[in-house]
Amino acid sequence: MMDCDWLLPLLNKPWRAYATGPKAYDCWGVVYAAFPHVVGASVKRHLDVKSNCPRAFEKAVADEIATGAWEQIPEPEHGCLVLLGTGTELRHVGLWLAINGGRMLHSIEGAGVQLDGRAHLSNYHRIEYWRYVGFKPPCSTAA
Repeated sequence: MMDCDWLLPLLNKPWRAYATGPKAYDCWGVVYAAFPHVVGASVKRHLDVKSNCPRAFEKAVADEIATGAWEQIPEPEHGCLVLLGTGTELRHVGLWLAINGGRMLHSIEGAGVQLDGRAHLSNYHRIEYWRYVGFKPPCSTAA
């Protein structure tokens, strides 16, 4: 079972552009805040990305991928980034957690920080999953 004590203070906090907590978070801000707890590493804040600018968001994603710290995976797994777009451009990010069959931790304008299941992904046309290369999910052994 995953220790989720760090998670509860994030949930339902309001969305605010460029916010990385603790009073509010944008979508990357909540990933930035949660990543060390889930993966044990930190990520760049990307405060230069203009809110609601898909090209700037895509560039930040490309810059992250270019570091070599990420690999694309076909299905979500604990600790991976979930990149989402309603068209061809990526516009949103969340962090996949192995909670209740899998949930995406993200922050949405108007709703704030949420944990949403796979059904929420149907709101997007483009979905990508990216694993931090240095992260190894915990092994589970059958009894």
